[in-house]
Amino acid sequence: LKVVHDSMVAVVAPGFLFKTAGADRDLKRLLVEKGYVKAVVRLPNKLFRNTTVAPNLLVLDKTKPHDSVVFVDASGERFTDEVSRSLAVLRSGDEIARLINQCTEETICRIVDAKELADNDYNLDVNRYVLSHEDRSLKEIFDNKEVVELQQVAKIIRAQAIKIEDKGKEIAEANPSNIDPTGYIGEPGRQGRLDEYLLSRIDKQRLKPGDVVLAVKGSIGRVGMVPDNPPENLYAGQSFVILRLKSSSSISDPIVLYSYLASKPVQTLI
Repeated sequence: LKVVHDSMVAVVAPGFLFKTAGADRDLKRLLVEKGYVKAVVRLPNKLFRNTTVAPNLLVLDKTKPHDSVVFVDASGERFTDEVSRSLAVLRSGDEIARLINQCTEETICRIVDAKELADNDYNLDVNRYVLSHEDRSLKEIFDNKEVVELQQVAKIIRAQAIKIEDKGKEIAEANPSNIDPTGYIGEPGRQGRLDEYLLSRIDKQRLKPGDVVLAVKGSIGRVGMVPDNPPENLYAGQSFVILRLKSSSSISDPIVLYSYLASKPVQTLI
């Protein structure tokens, strides 16, 4: 935290910037409406020990009201010198200050008016307004391509928690750690029994050959496929959503959906 007269620079976590509800949103709305926010700067990773979260600078200035905010993506290699694999130091501080006061490079900075911030529920995340190098590459890939929503090609089944018991029918539970290097669900790690009533409640998450599973907890984005001959009574664990191709889908083979979701561009997007 650094304060100079009517200006202040604070280091903030990404969570504060992108939250659009509760006290965080109310505080950001107040700061923007009063015209105090001059700039938001995304810094590189590994600037602080014991954390890999990229820090951000919130630049506040009360010397005059600001009806727009400058967003600067200073996360690239040009702004850091690597000290070790887990630590880096910031350089080009003068360049960051120049971009704040005179945004001339649209690839790493952008001036956003207060109305657009309000329309976005005061999301002040730099990535929302300035495309990173990876995001720009993704944009080039996906621009002008025909897209459909996932639910148009597959039924999306959300798995619930399975409370294993010591009596009833034997079952097996699949989790992200059970996806083998080939992308298929291998031997499940958790096994137990469930009575008929509980089995009926989780019947929708019983895995079928060709099902694609996508992790939404823990290893978020990890994707796998159910083989042609899965273990008997195999159920998806709570970390997964099951993607089961619809008969009306434009995709006829689940390996296509799996390959798309597992591709580098889509994994980056996720």
